[in-house]
Amino acid sequence: MSSFGELKMIWTKPVYTISSSNAANFNQLKFISSKTGGEFLNLNENDPKKVVRSLLFQPLKFLGIENNAQLSEVYPSLTQTISEDFVLTGILKENQTTVKAKFGYGNEVTETKVINLNINEHAVKDWEISKFWAQKKLNELEIFEKENKEEIKNISKQFSLVSNNMSLMVLENVEDYVRYDIAPPVELKARFDEMVKNNRAAKDERVKDLMDDAERMTQNLKDWWKTEYKKKKELKRYPEPDYDEPIDSDSRTQRIEEVVVTGITNQGGVKESVYAPPPTANVAPKVDASPVQVDRLEVPVSNRRSNDIQEVVITGALGVKKRQDAMVSSSTVITSEPVRNQQINVRGTASIASNNSVQSLEGRVSGMSVNSGWTAKADSMKTQGISEVMNSGRVNLIEVESSADYMKFFNSAKTPEKIYEVYLKNRAQYENLPQYYFDVAQLLFKNNDKKYGLKVLSSIADLDIENEELYKLLAYKLKQAEVYDKELFVSQKVLEWRPFDPQSYRDYALALEDNGKYQQALENLYKVLTQSYTRELADRDDGIEEIVIMEINELISKYGSRLDLKNINPKIIADLPVNIRVVINWNKDDTDIDLWVTDPNNERCYYSHPETEIGGRLSNDFTRGFGPEQFLLKKAIKGKYKIHTNFFGERQVGIAGPTAIMAEVYINYATGKQERKTVVFQNQKENERGNDDGILIGEFEF
Repeated sequence: MSSFGELKMIWTKPVYTISSSNAANFNQLKFISSKTGGEFLNLNENDPKKVVRSLLFQPLKFLGIENNAQLSEVYPSLTQTISEDFVLTGILKENQTTVKAKFGYGNEVTETKVINLNINEHAVKDWEISKFWAQKKLNELEIFEKENKEEIKNISKQFSLVSNNMSLMVLENVEDYVRYDIAPPVELKARFDEMVKNNRAAKDERVKDLMDDAERMTQNLKDWWKTEYKKKKELKRYPEPDYDEPIDSDSRTQRIEEVVVTGITNQGGVKESVYAPPPTANVAPKVDASPVQVDRLEVPVSNRRSNDIQEVVITGALGVKKRQDAMVSSSTVITSEPVRNQQINVRGTASIASNNSVQSLEGRVSGMSVNSGWTAKADSMKTQGISEVMNSGRVNLIEVESSADYMKFFNSAKTPEKIYEVYLKNRAQYENLPQYYFDVAQLLFKNNDKKYGLKVLSSIADLDIENEELYKLLAYKLKQAEVYDKELFVSQKVLEWRPFDPQSYRDYALALEDNGKYQQALENLYKVLTQSYTRELADRDDGIEEIVIMEINELISKYGSRLDLKNINPKIIADLPVNIRVVINWNKDDTDIDLWVTDPNNERCYYSHPETEIGGRLSNDFTRGFGPEQFLLKKAIKGKYKIHTNFFGERQVGIAGPTAIMAEVYINYATGKQERKTVVFQNQKENERGNDDGILIGEFEF
């Protein structure tokens, strides 16, 4: 059906289409049955018992007219079942002609009716016969609504007919004519032209302001990307010696904080002196706090390996610190575990365990890891571009399980077939609840059955024609299921219905990218920055430029050689690869969903704290509209990151049910090696405003 894809006539046998809904596309159902020799059965208009007869017996049908050069635009032009009344319309070129209408069963003509037309004898003045013809033509045009959009608009305006894309309205003043771009009466024409001219100037100014904002935002992102974020250093605290306890010089649990390894490399080897200053105050457990002088260690090194040693790591005592000496490229780390069997690690060689404290570097050194660092200098020079942010990490998305009562019906259903059986059994009870179809589809996708999952999911689109909330929900789930062709179809529908929303262009552009249509994706993303929006919408979506700029530059970074950039403002093009990117979208207008990201330092990035110490960055807080909100981190530090969403509130309730949220999580975004994971869920706390915990939807770990 057209609610879930383009119409493709693939049937070779009669197809009987049946409808019990007032929201069905009747013209398309009639077209399918007519073209295949089947029958359209409308259960809302006819007694079901009577309808059954249509399945058992062939009804009488109008099969068309014989060729007649005096007639044009004859409707219906398709086969039509004869019920009680039948209306045949057309345009007569001359004053009179003879029409031969053909009737029969199936495709066989069994009867021909001859109709003589004479304009002088049959003309009527009381009926607007032209409207009968226009309505018949309109019905057939709407079968392929997208292709016939302009002609539908023309017919509807000329004959004052209501269609899927047109409605009747009362225009009370000249402002109404300007608002809807309708030609006014002569007496309002001068005022109309003046207002249109002023509006055009204001529109051009708004477009310019939007692009200026985009340029400023791009520069802001560049400055942020170039900023080096470093963790604040903690000051050392040296405890005073405890003179009440004797020092046990033989103890192997001495508190050692730092060991400095110095020496001069020569062909005879390296002489290294080791010094351990007092420990810091926050090291536990507390032991003897007196300074300890450690004897000099002489570590001979063979001529062959003397130039390879760049880093020495000593493990096996309490405390952790690192320091590099100016004379030798070496560093030392002391761990907080008692000395046990330890090992020496030389990069490029195997690790060797030992209990000895002084041995040749060719053999073993207790408590030391020696790392060859001949590539360190080359690595340190990679301070720009992709190499600066590439970092391996792991994403774990958390499924937000539905808490709906009907989910208990599926507890014992372990196979897709059984899940679908339970779904059908209970569908009548929840047929108008989108969340039911969403949750069951989610369950089927989880069980790796895409066919049944899509079948259930398609029911969402049939609940209400032209409902953007339902279709956005559908598009999110199709993206997550990687059914990209259907995602594109649904996103395009939303754009047709809501071309005044920047999010409509963005969603459509991202669906185009998923389908490999990169030039079209770029052009539609750029439209977000070049459309003229009402002042209200411009204020509502202030800050969306930041998200779109990142997505434009991601496209350019991946497919630049295949894209035509001549119409793209070069001031918004920038190389902005990042380690972490998280974006949340939602399907309802006038809704406030917050994105929170907590880093390994337990610092949360959210709307009132949009920048973190390590460089985390959050876009504008969207308190109305459809979002989106975005988190960026150029370079991730080691540890775990938590992603939460917080449902703050909505200002409307519709057929789509609880707000649906889609979170897209990226690692190494715009590097050419990015990874994306998507999670979609409906809010489980519909009646609650923001809370302290939010909903945990995923974690990063680096």
